[in-house]
Amino acid sequence: MIWLLLIPLWLVLPSHAAPFDARVETEQQPLVSGVIIDARGLAFSPSMGMRLFNEQEEQIYTTPQMNENLDIDAVIALGTALYTGSLEQAQGLTYRIGVQAKVLRAKTIRGGDLVLADPDAEQLLRWDQRDRFLERFAVVVIWDRPADFDDSPIRSKLSPRGVPSAPR
Repeated sequence: MIWLLLIPLWLVLPSHAAPFDARVETEQQPLVSGVIIDARGLAFSPSMGMRLFNEQEEQIYTTPQMNENLDIDAVIALGTALYTGSLEQAQGLTYRIGVQAKVLRAKTIRGGDLVLADPDAEQLLRWDQRDRFLERFAVVVIWDRPADFDDSPIRSKLSPRGVPSAPR
């Protein structure tokens, strides 16, 4: 007789790579499962290693403490965020940000990174302290993508410096 042992992925994968399980009962769901950052109108260009800062230029995502334990293979595979062109598309990316994602507006850009207003940055950190979604890279950014980009999330179309990859 052969027995098949099924182990859920979240038990064997690191917490930052575990997929969000939308089937978990409501009382076990986090209050905030991810964040959508609206960067439209800011001349923002996506990158694999996008970071978030507050207005005091303090890095709030990915943080230096997070960087100490950062799995570079996970960043290469997942990117620190997904990028899309609309709120509707962003909300549909539940495998990345879950069903309880909150929306924040970026205030400005800082190179290839985004800056949040201090109250929004503080709120993001409070949500994350309770629900720990940033360590899973549960971040989607809405940006003004060029007209020649398709409607799919573009994380995989970027080089490590955030430049669209050359066609093959």
